[in-house]
Amino acid sequence: MPAWVSFVFAALVLGALVLAARRATTLLDLTAEDGRVVKRRGRATAELMNEISDVLEGARATGRVRLRLEDGGVVVDSPDMDAGTRQRLRNVVARFPTARLKTAPRLRP
Repeated sequence: MPAWVSFVFAALVLGALVLAARRATTLLDLTAEDGRVVKRRGRATAELMNEISDVLEGARATGRVRLRLEDGGVVVDSPDMDAGTRQRLRNVVARFPTARLKTAPRLRP
């Protein structure tokens, strides 16, 4: 078997492990189009979803929002949003303790 096949296989396995680890630390992953949440996956309380939806509607935002566990806290990752919308999302999420977000119910598709 050629050496490059082993290298490709190892790269694929490593990529799968990185992806699995990233998914394990993602609490909430949602996609918004023109201020409406069109896709959501993960854990969130109804109160958190309502507040995030309000922020996205007010900004008529389009893009992706992820809440991830990092260094014992929750990080809001929303590179597609403008700076003001990102700050409002961080403010909303900061009101919820990390433990409450980790134990929130799973969202139904």
